[in-house]
Amino acid sequence: MFGIRPPENRSASLQRLTTLNTQRGDVRWHRRIRCLRTSCRGVRPADRGYQLGTVPPNCRRNWIRNPVSKFLPRFLGKDNVNAYPNFFVQADQRIRERRARGIRDRRDMLQQFFEAKTVPISHPDVLSEAANALGAHADTTSIGIKACLGYLLLNPDKYRVLQKELDRSWLEKDLPTDEITYNQCLEIPILQAIIKESTRLHPSIIFQLPRYVPPSGITIRDHVLPGGTHVSMSPWIMNRSREVFGPDAHEWRPKRWLEDPEKAKYMDGLLATFGYGSTKSLAGVTRDC
Repeated sequence: MFGIRPPENRSASLQRLTTLNTQRGDVRWHRRIRCLRTSCRGVRPADRGYQLGTVPPNCRRNWIRNPVSKFLPRFLGKDNVNAYPNFFVQADQRIRERRARGIRDRRDMLQQFFEAKTVPISHPDVLSEAANALGAHADTTSIGIKACLGYLLLNPDKYRVLQKELDRSWLEKDLPTDEITYNQCLEIPILQAIIKESTRLHPSIIFQLPRYVPPSGITIRDHVLPGGTHVSMSPWIMNRSREVFGPDAHEWRPKRWLEDPEKAKYMDGLLATFGYGSTKSLAGVTRDC
C-alpha cells in the first residue's frame, strides 16, 4: 500500500519473540508455544496461506484444496513445510489434556472456553477459538504497526511533530528509556491520534466479522432481519464513512481526533478496525498498547 521498499537485511533476534511467545502461550494455554523455534520454515508458507485465505471458498476448494494439491506436497516430501498443521496439532493436544485432567484452578483463556455460560462448546469450536486467540496478537498487531510507520514516513512533517512530542513527554514525565506502559501511552494525545487514524484507514482485519441477529430479530432502516440471520460489515468501508469521520474521511488526518473531544469519542465508538461488542478482536487492545 505504501510503496516502501523493505530493508535488505532480514535478520532479527528471536529473544523478544520467544519472550512474547512464552507470554502468549501462558495466557491462553498455560504452555509455551513450541513451533516458534521448531517450525521457522513454515512461517513463509503460512504467510502465503493468509493471502490465499482471501480467495472465495469455492475457488479454494476447486483450485487449492483438491486431492491432487493436497497429495503433491506429501509425495515430494514437503509435508512439514507448512506451520499450520503442527500448530493445530499442538492446540488439539493441549485441549484434550486439559479436558482429561479437568484442571479448574488455572484461569487462562482455554479454561474460559470450557466454562462457557451457555451451551457446552464442542471440541472443534474450542480448537478454533484457541487458535484464533493466539493468532489475534500476531499479524494483526504487526499490520497496525506498519500502518502507523508507513503513514509517518509518507508524512515527514507529522513524523517530526510526533518525535518532538515524544521527546517532550520523556523529559517532562520522566518516562523510561526502553518501554513505556499502556497508561503512559494514553497520556500522549498525538500518539493516540496517529494510531487510531492509521489503523482506521489501514485496518489489520479487512474481511467482514460475522454476527448473528438475536432470536427476537431486528429492523435496520426498514429492513427486517429475522433471528439467526448472519450479518457483517466491512471495516475498510465503515472506517471511511463520511457521516462518521467527516467529508475528508478518505484522508489521513490525525488532527481529527484532537479537535473536539465529544466528536472524537463519537468516532472512537464507531471505529470498526477490530469489530464491535463482546466479540471484538483482542488485537485491538494490543494495538493500543
